[in-house]
Amino acid sequence: AQAPLEGFRLLHLRSSTMLNCTVHVLRSFTDRLVSMLRTFAALFRSGPIQSVLLKESASEINGAARKANPMQTFEKFMQAGKEVSPEILVLASTNASQQESAIVAAMARHEDLVRSNVQEMEAAAELARTKLLPAAKEGQALSLDELKSVNQKIAAVEGPALPGVAASRTETFTEALLRGVEPGSKLYPALVKKVETFANRTTEDFKTRETERLRARLLAGKVDAELDDELQRIQSEHDTALTTALSKYTESFALSDHLQVQHSIPVAGSKPLIVGSWNVLEYPGESNPVMNGVRPVIDILVRGLELQKADVATVSAALVKLVCTKEVCKYHTDMVLDYIKTTLGSGACQVVLLQEVNLDEQKAILDLCSKEGWHGHFSSAIEDKGQCDAMTAVICKEPFDEVGEIEVKRNNKRRNFAAARLGSCWIVSCHLPLLTTVKEVEDLSMSFGSYPLKIIQQVWAKFGMQNPAVKTVVIGGDWNAPIRDRISLFKEHLPDGCEDVSLQAPPHLTTFNDYLVEPDHSPIDGFVTLRKHLAA
Repeated sequence: AQAPLEGFRLLHLRSSTMLNCTVHVLRSFTDRLVSMLRTFAALFRSGPIQSVLLKESASEINGAARKANPMQTFEKFMQAGKEVSPEILVLASTNASQQESAIVAAMARHEDLVRSNVQEMEAAAELARTKLLPAAKEGQALSLDELKSVNQKIAAVEGPALPGVAASRTETFTEALLRGVEPGSKLYPALVKKVETFANRTTEDFKTRETERLRARLLAGKVDAELDDELQRIQSEHDTALTTALSKYTESFALSDHLQVQHSIPVAGSKPLIVGSWNVLEYPGESNPVMNGVRPVIDILVRGLELQKADVATVSAALVKLVCTKEVCKYHTDMVLDYIKTTLGSGACQVVLLQEVNLDEQKAILDLCSKEGWHGHFSSAIEDKGQCDAMTAVICKEPFDEVGEIEVKRNNKRRNFAAARLGSCWIVSCHLPLLTTVKEVEDLSMSFGSYPLKIIQQVWAKFGMQNPAVKTVVIGGDWNAPIRDRISLFKEHLPDGCEDVSLQAPPHLTTFNDYLVEPDHSPIDGFVTLRKHLAA
């Protein structure tokens, strides 16, 4: 009778022990978690975590750049290039092989034409050998009538020239040469040389040249309808296959070549302002379908792939075609909108600065701001024909007290920086232009040889000095220069009326080019904050 009771007592004891152990483990885990969260909160308030990159986005696209490895975005871009380039080359090889087969078949259909043309050219060469060459060897005047007769025979075979096609270059004597028939003429030696060259051509020479000429004309089109249709079909199938292959990489190639950055900015007489910035990379838009923004990035990627020289143009052309598709451009716009929604909507940032915005994305961003009750101010677009819109922007949840812009120049390049005032602080979205060539000389005599310092002086003069109530000017964005290397110069040469300057920038590079070329490079994206006296 006692055995069952004892069994229940032991079972109860073991259950209690296991429960106590479980409670102890959970309590220990909770204590460690709370400790970690407190440490994280302290670090976040103090700035180091804020000063690296934005907090995790709800979107995988924008989240990649803000994970433990900030270079993950660039690694993903590079990996996509490594994966897609072999596919591009295989498809290009197949396409070239099919086209060549079609061309060879078409040339076989025109063998009689080649044979006939060779015979006509041989007849013209024979005329030159018998009627012109003897006089040329003796240094005598050449017969203009005989020269024109040879020209007529050649022209009848060659037909009209194809501009830019070497294989269609003419064998005729030019009008200029025909004025050099007399031995005393300056053009006489050149004319004699031309006569000798043509007269000494062999049957094989003519056959090679006429074969090349036929091929060039077939490729130019409207000579063989069957070939034209076949080449169009082959190209259409190639384009479809290429589009299918590239579609897998839409997300990877809708990225920017800059990382997103975020910092807590000290503002004179006020609480710190958390500002995010991103050069989004200008993709071609429907309003302005230029490729000046994306093409250099593709060139950088292709160089990083270390392809065979013969393959570079093929891969570049395919990738440029990919990034210009509506799908990629829309994906890019959605990514920019997601960045704004994530940073402002979550409270991660109070202000967002953008660079390289096109007109289509401006409209999408303003629609988002209208829907959310936010506020956006954009600089004027660069309206030079064939150039990017290159707009900068300031986006904020709160209404601006004032907006403006400033135009900066670097030789023949212009940029407009959007600016907005919140209380006593002006916030300027900057994108400094690069020099076009090394020969260009910028007048930096008043800025100690530093173009970024020149920009700081101009921005401070316009936004920091004209209103006594303004205490702080934040210039954030793409400086196109390693700004950590410049801060000491900025501090040594403060603009008039400015009593303090500070730099807020990531501890690592921020561009894809530097990721490939100079991994230890200073960041070029960040914030320079200029203040009047902090107590003011």
